[in-house]
Amino acid sequence: MATRLKKKNNPAKKPSKPKSTGSASKGFTAEKEEKIDWKELARDERTWKIVGTIFILIAIFLFISFISYLFTWAEDQDVANKGLSALFDNSLKARNLLGRLGALVSHFFINYGFGIASFLVCTFFFVVGVNLLFRRKVFSIWRNLKYVTVGLLVLSVSMAFIFGRSGFPWGGAVGDMISDKLTGTLGNIGTAAVLLLMAGGYFIWQFNPSFNWPGQKEEIATEESDESDNTEQTEEQLATAKTVNPLIASADKTGTGNSLTTSDGIVINFPDEKTLPELQLIEKMNRLKPLLKKWPRNKPVPRKKS
Repeated sequence: MATRLKKKNNPAKKPSKPKSTGSASKGFTAEKEEKIDWKELARDERTWKIVGTIFILIAIFLFISFISYLFTWAEDQDVANKGLSALFDNSLKARNLLGRLGALVSHFFINYGFGIASFLVCTFFFVVGVNLLFRRKVFSIWRNLKYVTVGLLVLSVSMAFIFGRSGFPWGGAVGDMISDKLTGTLGNIGTAAVLLLMAGGYFIWQFNPSFNWPGQKEEIATEESDESDNTEQTEEQLATAKTVNPLIASADKTGTGNSLTTSDGIVINFPDEKTLPELQLIEKMNRLKPLLKKWPRNKPVPRKKS
């Protein structure tokens, strides 16, 4: 019995709490790591505005570096030949307006790429950035992409064919390669004809100009004058219709007056003839009879003295 009472008096031990270590032991609680919801981040319009701003800044960066490369390309050859290692070499100085990075990027696009046609790459980044920043279709991205891809090929090959002997890479490495293959296959005249055809097709595709013979100008002028006369006639008909329609409506309401119809011409509505009361002469002899009785019949008429 004594052992049982001791067990009842001694309750079961509670589970001990785990000892906290580190900063938690000093009174700080560990912060929970928040998970990033990438779907909500992609749907947020602020994300796309930031991306659009980055694209616009890239377009401005490329444009400034390309323009500066036109004047400093010969002096920045030491920086360009070292590649990416030149970015971490402070002993090198670039004359490009955007420093060593601008010299490397512009040298890559113009010398190893498409030459002067590389300026079209700036337009692509600008179009994409504007559409993302304003969150609507300001410019057509796919149409611009088509113009950029075709323009890079046509313009780079044309510049390489025309200015191939100069020291500046007008057509870039891509333009020089395609131009050499065309001249080796078709010769100079055939290559010039192909380039003219491609340039003309690109110009028509992008700008869609209108071609008219000199004899067609008079026909176009007469057609325009006829169209202007027809428009004037229709305007006059509309003005007359506006003035006549209220008269027709009022005539239909009252039922009197004249009216115009489209089928039967002018319809004249005569007013209804009303019968006037007949005139009757009534002799009132009853009032005259007593006066006539009083009047003497044989009374002499007085004569005037001469």
